[in-house]
Amino acid sequence: MPRVLLICPHFPPTAASGSFRLLGFSRHLPKFGWEASVVARTPVRAEPQDPSLAALIPSECNVTYIAPPGGRVPALIDRGLRAAGILDKSWSWQRSAYESCRRIIAERQIDAIVTSSPPHSVHLLGLALKRKVGLPWVADFRDPWVGDGAARGMKRFAARLEAKVLRGADAVVANAPLAQQVLAEAYPDIADKLVTITNGYDPEAIPPPTIQVSPHSPITILHAGELYAGRDPRPLLDAIASIKDASDLGLPEFRVAFLGRHKWSGLDLLGEIKNRGCDDIVDVVEHLPYADAKQRMVDAGILLLLDSAGRQAGVPAKLYEYIGCQRPVLALVEQESDSAWVLRESGMRHCIANPASVPGVQRALIDLLVNLTSGETLDTGPREACFNGRFTRAESAQQLAAVLRRVTGTASQAKPFNRSDACFAPRAV
Repeated sequence: MPRVLLICPHFPPTAASGSFRLLGFSRHLPKFGWEASVVARTPVRAEPQDPSLAALIPSECNVTYIAPPGGRVPALIDRGLRAAGILDKSWSWQRSAYESCRRIIAERQIDAIVTSSPPHSVHLLGLALKRKVGLPWVADFRDPWVGDGAARGMKRFAARLEAKVLRGADAVVANAPLAQQVLAEAYPDIADKLVTITNGYDPEAIPPPTIQVSPHSPITILHAGELYAGRDPRPLLDAIASIKDASDLGLPEFRVAFLGRHKWSGLDLLGEIKNRGCDDIVDVVEHLPYADAKQRMVDAGILLLLDSAGRQAGVPAKLYEYIGCQRPVLALVEQESDSAWVLRESGMRHCIANPASVPGVQRALIDLLVNLTSGETLDTGPREACFNGRFTRAESAQQLAAVLRRVTGTASQAKPFNRSDACFAPRAV
């Protein structure tokens, strides 16, 4: 069986969003003919941890954790590079991981390399390894690079690094159709090696509900996971404050829960909730173990998806877990976004509103609460899409295996590579 080395700073027990995509690849790639090894960063205290996730790592997957370099100098360099928008805070870790990756490649007779970002500097590690050892290399982008926090004056430099990575990789993976389309338009010379592999969920890991929702029960609206990357909950809180005591609307009783930290990027969620007088129905629950969070999702009446205003390319990873839970989704995303496309393709009941529009969020919230109570049908796509294997982590791993067969020249040993197997064609949503 050929062997692939997956490189990403985030991997369980770290509970950062990127951990779950790589965990899914490590669990499911062997089913499609690839043995996976992983190189990740030693867990750091600043990131959420969930020791229970370690139990999901398959025993046959060899994981190597590499600590970032100690001392003030590497930390100051990382901080300075990040502040300037040149590179991210993991740059020093990539340098430390280089020699370990070379050793692992030799000892385990690795056949291909996959680097997954963000943090995007991990692709510079992949590029260096490809140049040194000559193995096929796949660059997996969970989010766009240029514009991802880069200072305006440094975007040109970041774009040069991005171009080196995209042109040096044997295949480039985007995690959503519009994200692939943006790359294809920016780099038409590499369009033939771009593919889309979405995130996913594991159907067997979705627990049964423990709460039976009745017409008279309060409806729980749940946001699972961290809020970051410009995702602003304040328009939603304004909408909640405007309707929570409006008896003339005839709305059912509802509560809202956020799972995750209450402070980030200078915003205090608990303070914002209290300032609007919503602390009687809106709560924040600090980080829960992954299994507990999934149970809360399954038991919720409505699942809340909140993305950055104006963002079209890319999908918050939690949306795929929401699909697995098969609960209605209040999606505060752009109408012409990848997130909207995934919702329509999934067949899940949902309402979409611009995340920056308080009136729009208010209307979507009211519509979803009323429709959930009355049982009327909401905006849906093809219902069968939920049940045909679309958007599962196994399907994503199968698509990556097809890409790996192509770049290693082993496609003839298995099912021939077909672009439709490994990507969804970009389309308008």
